Amino acid sequence: MALLTTITELRAALPSLFSRLSQNANLPNIGKAQRKHINGILGNDLVDDLETKYKNNGLSDDEKELLKLIQLPLAAYAVLDDMAFLHVIVADGGIFTAGTDKLQPAHRWEYLELKNTLQDYAIDGIEDLLAYLYDKKADFPLWADSPEFTELDSYIIKTGTDFSKYYTLYSPLYTFWALKPLLLDVEENYLAGTFGRDLLAWIKNHDKIEVTVPGGGLVDVKKLVKKAAAFLTIKHACEHFTPRLDKNGFTVVQTGNVDDNSNDGFTAATQQQVQQKKITCDKEGQNYLSKSAFYLLNVADGIYSADFDDSFTTAFEGSPLKKEPDAKPWTNGNERRKIFGL
Repeated sequence: MALLTTITELRAALPSLFSRLSQNANLPNIGKAQRKHINGILGNDLVDDLETKYKNNGLSDDEKELLKLIQLPLAAYAVLDDMAFLHVIVADGGIFTAGTDKLQPAHRWEYLELKNTLQDYAIDGIEDLLAYLYDKKADFPLWADSPEFTELDSYIIKTGTDFSKYYTLYSPLYTFWALKPLLLDVEENYLAGTFGRDLLAWIKNHDKIEVTVPGGGLVDVKKLVKKAAAFLTIKHACEHFTPRLDKNGFTVVQTGNVDDNSNDGFTAATQQQVQQKKITCDKEGQNYLSKSAFYLLNVADGIYSADFDDSFTTAFEGSPLKKEPDAKPWTNGNERRKIFGL
């Protein structure tokens, strides 16, 4: 069963939209929306547990609050997914626009404005839902132990809030969730390839990796690695999120939609702008990666000092940085950037 089953709950989730909806009205396809937008965040175990307690009125106070946070984006997504069906009626004589003597069909601009607002509600709702789950993860072990969370917790950057410290995201928790597969690719193809798996694991296990440089300054290598991961993830997003493979083949976002003025002053980036963003992020990401490798190599060579224990030496022994004794010296510049290319 779904986690929203009544018109009363639908009204509570979106009161301004559904204040005049009667109890006899049909719900949108809540189950489909939940499977598509919610279950992948919560994980199957938590979904099953919540559905059982919801059905039997056995939710705790924390679970009731979680349910409210689920129902807002669930309702918004369900209406969004069914908007085309809500706007028309299929009868024996064909397809007709819905309307009565007292209620006229919405104009196109009103329809588009509603669609845009529902998208904002859905995204903001997922943002609030994730924030609550992160804050209360100790109270929801079924989520904390789920593959959805444990995989995320193994990344170099674990949350959208942390990601936004290095590259600002809109609705960071929601957007970061969408970026997860790309961040995994970056770790595999850039970070593991540069540091080796043992040294990368060592980096992940430290909150700070401070290196003392000439003059007594401190450099946190962990921040440099995170910056590299963030910029390279956005670089890959430029590649993967712009062209889309759908029923029409490879498509791109159409710009200049004069019918839809509901984007708060923003419009889709052109292909040239996306390409420039990709180049810039690749350049910055490679630069931060080179710098982080430079500092760790100089610590290993005794040029810079750091308060590392023997675990660093052990992890460094298996690193590609150690296995290239005849390679050109690492610098904090761009001379060797090409080795990171895919």
